Amino acid sequence: MHRRSFLAQAAASVVGGALLPAASRASADAAPPEQLRTAIAAARYPLEFDGKRFSGPGLDLMIERGRAAQAFLLGEEHGIAENPKLAATLFKALVPAGYRRLAIETSPPIAEALDEQLRGGGLKALERFVTTPGSQAVFFGLREEAEWLAAARASVPGDAPLLWGLDYELTADRYLLSRLRLMPKPPAARRALAVLDASSAAWWAKYAATHDPGTIFSFAGDPALALALSEAWPSAGPKARVIIETLVETLTINRAWTSGGGYSSNLLRSRWLRSNFLRNWRVLERSEPAHRT
Repeated sequence: MHRRSFLAQAAASVVGGALLPAASRASADAAPPEQLRTAIAAARYPLEFDGKRFSGPGLDLMIERGRAAQAFLLGEEHGIAENPKLAATLFKALVPAGYRRLAIETSPPIAEALDEQLRGGGLKALERFVTTPGSQAVFFGLREEAEWLAAARASVPGDAPLLWGLDYELTADRYLLSRLRLMPKPPAARRALAVLDASSAAWWAKYAATHDPGTIFSFAGDPALALALSEAWPSAGPKARVIIETLVETLTINRAWTSGGGYSSNLLRSRWLRSNFLRNWRVLERSEPAHRT
């Protein structure tokens, strides 16, 4: 649950201008220093952090704009501890303006599971879940990210769903498969699930032996096995369907990536992200017209 340290040399290079194209550097150098300083000063909104609290014009501006908007998008650089702390501060400040949902970088069924843990036992329950082999959710095993979700859950009145999962699933496929095993299903679906389950177990065993990320099931698994399960289980209920769909999309997206199709993989992933967001958004448009996310 402790954050790893990350290097910042690339950021320093960018700030120093080393990575700027020559034409851009020349254009910047040609600008009168007084005008450039004036423009920079006018566009600055300092954000202060004393280790416990955020403050300053930058925070005030974000809260003001968030209150006037329907949604707040916060781009995260993974590995920086202050980002989830800032997200927690912003969400708490925006709850009085009607914000009730967090759309996060995990799969839809894992977001639902994280929310269940938070509702049932708060941060401690979430910590147990994300540190249990098989249900380790990427990013939210880091302490600050887990604390962010717990703080957001505590900020929202009632127990309505808080988390929207938008992404594919990187590491918790074993948990998803365990959920499917508990659901009633036709014989053909049981056989297809057993094959998919065995493939996941074999790839994770290989990862345990080699620690090669390329042998993680989400990257190494065959999407045809997940598709076979989908075809063998046409009567699957909503919860089973979203798990199966998540597995199909995860394996398809990553098979494109590992086959050298970086662009097609990112295109598939962006479409999956968009479809998950819009599905949740449209439900809220009908049920809670004044909602904010």
